[in-house]
Amino acid sequence: MGEEPTIQNEFRKLDIELPRIRRENSLFWWLAGIALAVCFLALTLHFFMLYKKRQQQPSYKVQSQ
Repeated sequence: MGEEPTIQNEFRKLDIELPRIRRENSLFWWLAGIALAVCFLALTLHFFMLYKKRQQQPSYKVQSQ
């Protein structure tokens, strides 16, 4: 009769495990966000360099007569 119901035991286990899961999940999202920001910056820089290179090249325009 002194036993606790199994549902309460399961909830107690969840209360113990939940902060650890939240912490790992939070770390994952931080790393994913940083990786996404780095990719975005790299792409922006890449296209900016292409734009600059295109501006430096003389553009040959066909003159209409």
